[in-house]
Amino acid sequence: MEGSFEQNIQQERISFETRALTHIPPRQLLTEDRMIGLQTRVVEVKSHLYSWYRVRSVEEGISKIKEKLSKKRALIVLDDVDKIEQLKALAGECDWFSYGTRIVITTRDKYLLAAHEVEKIYETKLLSDPESLELFCWNAFKMTRPKENYEDLSNQAIHYAQGLPLALKVIGSNLINKNLEEWKSALDKYEKNPPKDIQSVLRVSYDSLEGNEKDIFLDIACFFNGKKWEYVKNVLDGCGMFTEDGIRILVDKSLLTINDGYLRMHDLIQNMGREIEAPREVSDRSRLWFHEDVLELLPDDKENKKIEGIKLVQCEEHDWTDTALEKMKKLRILILRNTNLSCRTILLPEQLRLLDWKGTLSI
Repeated sequence: MEGSFEQNIQQERISFETRALTHIPPRQLLTEDRMIGLQTRVVEVKSHLYSWYRVRSVEEGISKIKEKLSKKRALIVLDDVDKIEQLKALAGECDWFSYGTRIVITTRDKYLLAAHEVEKIYETKLLSDPESLELFCWNAFKMTRPKENYEDLSNQAIHYAQGLPLALKVIGSNLINKNLEEWKSALDKYEKNPPKDIQSVLRVSYDSLEGNEKDIFLDIACFFNGKKWEYVKNVLDGCGMFTEDGIRILVDKSLLTINDGYLRMHDLIQNMGREIEAPREVSDRSRLWFHEDVLELLPDDKENKKIEGIKLVQCEEHDWTDTALEKMKKLRILILRNTNLSCRTILLPEQLRLLDWKGTLSI
């Protein structure tokens, strides 16, 4: 989980004696020059002091790490790694380091650990309600329990965060020293518009995806969260996507889980995905799931080459033309549940791969 390790680790609790300790955040250091600077920091861990020596190339950095770190135990934290090249340059082999050295790697992508043959992998879990309450209260009240009269609102915040440490910290920090009315207003706002501090961090994992995985992620966020894995696979395979490989990547990047055969996406991650679509004009979006947006677009009856998916649930009768959907040339997914339509004939586009019309009348 983003930012969860370095803020909780306590050096005095390390169960073995180390002569040096350093924390390295590779994600921000992707160019060769910056990677060289990062290797220099690893070399400097030997003395605890910044030395005059500077690494001049990645290859030289590898050589210096082997030379310096093979003689003294150290604890090195490589935080938020997102490229295999970072691991190869900073901790390529076990024999680079002295016996007793510990290297902790945090990442959003479990595949990187497997590819680098990391032996022990610990997958962080969402916090339980008691753990969530304690973390939230530390950030909101600087104590382990809610203040008097804030119990219900604290539980509302816990329910919203659903065990995600990042959300608990951000929300708690935003509410510190505010009165009850300000708490109520802020929590109501978060239900509709999640804090940008949370969305921007979660967005990093999405931005690292390729096109196929991005499309699969957005389809699940907008239409298929909580659906059976096999059902979603059949639909998306029919849309020409490489679903099995894409789902594996989403799971490895902690954007999705599969529990008992069902796809599960954390509410805040789902909201992040939907926010990618929401800021644009309705006619410029690729996916629509709010009935107000769908009903704004359908009467337009103009050709549209951007809409790929529509979800309309429990909608009363509205005036649509029989060609409104046919003119959506890229429409792949059409979900109409318990919806009344005014016309008896609906022309559908050739690209349509899913028509779910359970409980829909007048078709």
